[in-house]
Amino acid sequence: MVKPGKFDELRCVLEALENAIHVLVITETWIKTDDEAKRFQIPNYTHYYNHRIMNRGGGVSVFVRNDVRHTHIEDVCVDGNHFLWVHLKKFSLDIGAVYRKPNSNAQKFLDEYSKQISAKTRAIAIGDFNFNLLSNDRETVLYNQIVEENGYRLINKIESKFCTRETANTKTIIDHICTNLRENHFHQAIIQTPMSDHNHMYIEIKKYEPKPLAKLQYEAINYQYLHELMQQKCIGNENDIYNNLEENIINSIKSSKVTKYKILNPPRRDWINKSIIEGINKRNLLWKQYKQNRNNKEKEHLFKTKRNEILEQIQRTKSTYYLESFRKCEKKPSKMWKLINTLSSNKTRETSTPSKLRTKDGVITTNVKEICECFNDFFVNIGSELAKQIPKTSHYTGYTDKKYCTRSGSLILDSFAPTNEDEISKIINNLDCNTSAGLDNITTKSIKCVKDLILKELSNCINKCLQTGTFPNSLKVAKVSPISISGNYRPISVLPVISKIFERVIYNRLETYLTAINFFYDKQYGFRPKSNTLSATIDLITNIKLNIDKKQIVLGVFIDLKKAFDTEDQ
Repeated sequence: MVKPGKFDELRCVLEALENAIHVLVITETWIKTDDEAKRFQIPNYTHYYNHRIMNRGGGVSVFVRNDVRHTHIEDVCVDGNHFLWVHLKKFSLDIGAVYRKPNSNAQKFLDEYSKQISAKTRAIAIGDFNFNLLSNDRETVLYNQIVEENGYRLINKIESKFCTRETANTKTIIDHICTNLRENHFHQAIIQTPMSDHNHMYIEIKKYEPKPLAKLQYEAINYQYLHELMQQKCIGNENDIYNNLEENIINSIKSSKVTKYKILNPPRRDWINKSIIEGINKRNLLWKQYKQNRNNKEKEHLFKTKRNEILEQIQRTKSTYYLESFRKCEKKPSKMWKLINTLSSNKTRETSTPSKLRTKDGVITTNVKEICECFNDFFVNIGSELAKQIPKTSHYTGYTDKKYCTRSGSLILDSFAPTNEDEISKIINNLDCNTSAGLDNITTKSIKCVKDLILKELSNCINKCLQTGTFPNSLKVAKVSPISISGNYRPISVLPVISKIFERVIYNRLETYLTAINFFYDKQYGFRPKSNTLSATIDLITNIKLNIDKKQIVLGVFIDLKKAFDTEDQ
């Protein structure tokens, strides 16, 4: 499986099938490490694996479709032989992947195999056993006895035309399927393919009926109607201008919502295209022609040429696709990390609250409201609690000394300059539409839709807040989702869209003032115009190289402060 192009070709074959394969078992994966195993992912499948740690070769993998409820039971490696079991909940069935190392101690393997299958109530074991069922040697006879003694039977048809491995001179059945299910009538097929020196085995427990494409019902906003409604609204009361504006927007959005239906399409095939599938089919045809007459050098040349051509095309197409994907999200960090996480692992991070939680009093609660209150209390107090643990004697207060920042001029920030409609319009235009709505359910797209109708009132609201030093209470509330990270929880807050407009106005004035008095330390790279982590990296590398050129020893101290922002005095 680790051979370049082999796994990608397998993905192409799976995409070309009309019906989905629910469980895919692969033996002799040759995977060496967990990191290497995580590179082999198939969209909509979960990958389980058991590999050798010290030696090359061997190993088994099982890919299970995510729409089949399943759990990982166990994986065992004994004397270089691999066993991996997965339980399918819907079928109350255990699927086992087995690999026996050639020439390994047969008795040791059979003892472990007997122990494995005897503990299973309903099971199917699939794998490379390296016992030739076409032979009557002592080890194969003993293997058949162990299978029967445990109430299992072999699904394989014991005829040479159904061999699972074929060379120019031999035919063997060393890949087996055995089960203790008696009532099922299995459909089995041996698939000849040039992808491997073993033939593929296919087994169908019962006819699978493809699920119809799921239909999603959701509410959407009719933005044209929203604009028309807002034109009819009158803000009115000058003393409560913001509350009236917010209420009008919320009511107009509610009245503009319509119910829509969406068919959830299957996931796209990314880099796998029709040309690759057709090329694989052509390669398979040439392989069959060559197999019928192995002495025909012309057919051998045509097959090997096409085989190498397909492998090269797969690698080239895949590389080009992902290179272009990375270029498209070059300036979009969130999409970049989403792509990286997709390629590196199939694990997802849960953003929902846990089903139960232990409170500070030691009581375990399953009440959703109580769990939310516990999280709220934790996030509110964690900063101050950590700050109390910081030794007072270690505090340093000279960060604004001339050594760190040089203030110039006699500018004093005793009030904020008023905003205007042009500034508010630019801020709204720069808002990202691909963000969630806050607790008020006002989306960024809705604000942009009615921008021309609310600019005057919104700028008046903000100016009044700047004059009085107040901030609307409804904009102080955020939707918080706890995300589990490294044994702790981090809050992800979604603020109301309008609060971001207020904050940007204040930010612009603070940033202008602090820049004017030369407040910022020149080595502060984050949250400053024309500065970012790239600037920090360039400076770091430059300093390292300069000191190395001076024959000096370079040391680095990297500190990750625990909840650093939360411990600051807010």
